[in-house]
Amino acid sequence: MHPAASSTSARRTPLVAALVVTVLCAAWMALVLTSSRGAPSVPDDQTIVFGDRPSPAEMWISKVDGVHFAQLAQDPLYRNTVHNFRGDAPRASYRALRPIQGWVEWAASIGGRPNLLAPAIIALTVLTIGLLPVAVSALASALDRHTLNPVLVLGTPGVIANLWAPGMSEPLAALLALVGSAAWLRDHRRLGVVLFCVAALTKETSLAVPAGLALAEMVMTRRLRRSLPLLLAPASYVAWSTFVSIRVGPVVTDEAAVTGWQPLVGLIDAVPHWSAADAVAVLAIAVSAVVIVRLREPVLTGMVMTHMAMFFCMGSVVWMNWWGFGRAALPLTLIALVGGHRRTEGASVESLDEASNEDPGEISEPAPAAV
Repeated sequence: MHPAASSTSARRTPLVAALVVTVLCAAWMALVLTSSRGAPSVPDDQTIVFGDRPSPAEMWISKVDGVHFAQLAQDPLYRNTVHNFRGDAPRASYRALRPIQGWVEWAASIGGRPNLLAPAIIALTVLTIGLLPVAVSALASALDRHTLNPVLVLGTPGVIANLWAPGMSEPLAALLALVGSAAWLRDHRRLGVVLFCVAALTKETSLAVPAGLALAEMVMTRRLRRSLPLLLAPASYVAWSTFVSIRVGPVVTDEAAVTGWQPLVGLIDAVPHWSAADAVAVLAIAVSAVVIVRLREPVLTGMVMTHMAMFFCMGSVVWMNWWGFGRAALPLTLIALVGGHRRTEGASVESLDEASNEDPGEISEPAPAAV
């Protein structure tokens, strides 16, 4: 095949996969909505946002965390956050730590209009999941690899969770983190750092991705300064947490969500309560980690290690259900789809070796690379 034709085909493949995934997600959403009914009585969280008789779409996004982001979307400046959460200041401040999803929903619903929120949230869920094949392909291309079938994003536990209960922030966070990784690996470091910061403010678990990059670069190049810009991602999260503490109220960590220095306690407590679906989700995550490690890509192996460290510290409330830990593991299960064969043998290792010869304090924009 002519090189130009091959390049065009490579660019077209993720777009076709994105279109297929988007159409399938939209069809699923339409099927669920046309077969659902609203409920005559709903919990307090939903009445604040949607009133006493929510539509099927409003009920659907209220199954898990979608309603909390809808609450934030109606108050993007955090003036009445505690009131919107029924006076529960600790819960309000905890939810306010993830502002990006709420801001995007506010914009999509034309200023947080209640009658537009549910349709906007469902549309955003379809769009972000639909773009995940493009993000996976971008990361694979940056590592000079082909992907596995990008449509397989629909089989990851985190995506299935968001199709079961739309409106959660993990697809957007994973999208930003993977595209940020691709930008960083192509030496568009400023763009990569910006995307990592936005991802961290979308869902803090996405910090495992830049942490893995930093770990790999420090091991491969043995230069700390080259990875220092990646610290801006956790720094942005800390800065925002400080703002939330002042604006909304003290941020209280849920001990059931994070065990801190007691690794695996949450997992051990949750295992006896698992269903078959939970066990299958754990197996999918474990297989993803094995697939990634077998690729022998230092960057991806670093991401596996940082995700494992995060898993060790997750509490029982996260480990109790597949849709909890499956969402936290979404970036990892997506990265496993980079597991196709290499386009040019040895390219990824060479790129890190070349980076080790650069000025470690320099953050420069390179000449445009051919795609």
